[in-house]
Order: sequence, then C-alpha cells, then structure tokens
Amino acid sequence: MRLSLARRQLQIAQIGSKRYFSQLKVVTDASHPQLRHAVLLYQDKALRHRQGRIVVNSNRLIDQYRRSGFKLISYLHTPQVMLSQLPLSFAKAVAKHPRVCVSEELLSMFTNRLSLPDGVAVLERDCKPSSDPSFRPSHLTSKLDTLPKLDDQSERHPIIVVLDALRDPGNVGSIIRTAAAFDLAGVVLLGSGCDAWSSHCLSSSAGTHTQVPIAHYRSLDDLVASLQNQTEAGINALLMTSTSNPDTPCEDLFLHAWQWHKVNLLVLGSEQAGLSTSTVEAACLQADDAVTQRLLSLPMAPGVESLNVGHAMSMAVAVAMTKL
Repeated sequence: MRLSLARRQLQIAQIGSKRYFSQLKVVTDASHPQLRHAVLLYQDKALRHRQGRIVVNSNRLIDQYRRSGFKLISYLHTPQVMLSQLPLSFAKAVAKHPRVCVSEELLSMFTNRLSLPDGVAVLERDCKPSSDPSFRPSHLTSKLDTLPKLDDQSERHPIIVVLDALRDPGNVGSIIRTAAAFDLAGVVLLGSGCDAWSSHCLSSSAGTHTQVPIAHYRSLDDLVASLQNQTEAGINALLMTSTSNPDTPCEDLFLHAWQWHKVNLLVLGSEQAGLSTSTVEAACLQADDAVTQRLLSLPMAPGVESLNVGHAMSMAVAVAMTKL
C-alpha cells in the first residue's frame, strides 16, 4: 500500500515536472533578477551576513540545509535537471518557490571546479525548529555567526577550535566537519579570514555547518572576554605551532594533560603564516589564574615544516579524545 502511494506521488511529481519543463524558457541573460541576486550573494560576504542568507551549489546539500532549518528562497537549475529526479520532499519544496532555468554557462559562475553544479539555491536562516531528528535545531539562531552559551553546550566536549585568519575555505570546511564529528563546543574564526558560510566552505564541510556552533570574532581578546562573561570555568588557550623554530619552547601534544574542567581553546594558524603575532601576544597577556596558555607542537620528522592545518587539528582532537 505504501509502495503504491509512493509511486503515485512520484507520478504526480513527474507530471508536474513535465508540465513545467514543457513551458520552460532558459535564461541566458545574467541580468535576470533572481540570478543576479544569487550571484551577488555568492560573491559578497557582507551581503550574505546582512541578509542572513547563503548560496549552496549542490542539490544534496540544498536538501540537507533545507531540512535542517533553512528556508528555500530561490532555486536555479539547468534544463537537464528534472524535478522528478529530486527527492520527493525536496521536489515539493522546489515547486513552491521561485525557480529559474539557466544555461550551463551561467550556472558555472557558482563553482570554481570543473564539474557543473546540479543545482544552486539561495537559502535563508529560519529560526523555527526542524522536525528532522538527524539535525540539532537548537544550535540554529537568527544570526549566521553566533556561538551559543557554553551553559547550553554541556553535552559537548569543551574544546573550541579557533582559526587565526585562515583563508582557505577548503581547510575551514574540513575543520568544521571534523569538529562536528567529534561533537566539539564550537569553531571560531578570527580576523579577516575566509567566510565560513561561503559556498566553497559549505561544500567542503559536507553539510555539517548545522551540527556545530560557528562564530566570528575580531581577535582572541574579544573571544576570551566573551567566554569569561558566559562561564565561571577557567579557559585554557592551546596554541598549535611548528617545531621548526628551536627558540620557541613547546610542549609535545601527545604529552599534554588536557584540563576537561576548563574551556579549551585550540588555536591554529595557516600553514604558511602560522599564528599571528597579535594572537600569540594576546594569549600571553591574557594568562592569569583564570586563563592559562600553552604552546603545543606535533613532533615531526626533520625537514618537514608543517602539516595541513585540517590534519593537525584532527590529530590534536583525536589525542584529546583518548584522554577523556
């Protein structure tokens, strides 16, 4: 009975899809209002944050973010994409919202890869809770860069990954994915690094942005001040650095005694620049009874200057998990 009902629903979706595509006009002009709006959001970080909207360039991720509490605003696709090819609930949602069929050339503006996106959508953060149990809607807020109070994250491991001006969205997305997998308290981006909510970063995280709190702060000082207002627990700032500098005394990551009664800030810089001077100085100046500071390093073979920042973060968190 259920199977026949599902087939009937699929037939209805296919009929609606054929009617829609039989009257289809392919947009080839980049000045089309909905296309232009999507392009501006794709390119402009400030506009995305002002409007609370994101641009996602994969049908699988579009459906995932839609189910996790994002509101579908518009949908772009090529003539080859039929609604009947989409999951039924996704196809119904798309059918209720503005959708534009565009040429492959125009849709290629939404990717920096050789492969063409199978769909592009503009989505808006919706504060209403999701009914999907696989997502955690309590972590969704009206802002795209809000770190929930630590009191609300008691079930999470008290590690906040702090990224010091990282500019590679692929690395940032990978770190967000790992933080979600280990159920960490959050990911914070410092300074003028890449936007965690860019399309490239959303793709690199494989749709896990809704699984872990994400925030932006101007500096480590601002982050520590904010955390001190939220919690009475101490703060342990752990700065990951390279072993290539013999003048910098570092503690071996594998020997570090993690302080689980405190909030642990795992601070990482880029592979090339490492941690900024201002961040290191801020950590040293903040050090007192309430804020402790350590320099950690991963032991590596001679001649190897650094690891990929995402790999270094994964190893550090994995080591921490073994000491729970």
